[in-house]
Amino acid sequence: TALSRLVTAAATGAGAPTTRLEVEGAPRELPMPIEATLVRIAQESLNNVVQHASATTCDVRIVFDDDAVTLDVVDDQRGQPTWAGDLAAAIIDLVETRAPGGYYHGTSDGEATWFDLAQETYRLAGLDPQRIRPTTSAAFVRPAPRPAYSVLARSPRGPLIGPWRERLAASGIADPR
Repeated sequence: TALSRLVTAAATGAGAPTTRLEVEGAPRELPMPIEATLVRIAQESLNNVVQHASATTCDVRIVFDDDAVTLDVVDDQRGQPTWAGDLAAAIIDLVETRAPGGYYHGTSDGEATWFDLAQETYRLAGLDPQRIRPTTSAAFVRPAPRPAYSVLARSPRGPLIGPWRERLAASGIADPR
């Protein structure tokens, strides 16, 4: 499946984490919008792990129930979802306006757990957000624990990006296709 190819591809390259796809239940072919959304959610999660977590392992779990497919997503770690496209635009704006040198920290407004982000992505894609199940970080054993709270404050000079839910919708990442 596309999901298994994605998980395998994430494990390639120097310094890439060991990845594992856990499948529960009897796998079956999914409608394209559902599979595409699952792949996009997993892709963003894996990108975050590879680029920001310094993790050595990463697990993705998909559950095939009799009447539905669910994705288990951690719900005990809070962060600040910020779309890379928004951050790139903010950086370009800082350069083009010749902002003074120094440190700038830009984030979307608000906070969310990985579970909140996955549910909102499903909702925007026109899928049932109840197919996302909350789980704890203990269900995904890691070599080093992730912080339960990693919401970062925007610096006083940092760019204003907007509420994370609005920015997620505007990004088009979850557009149903």
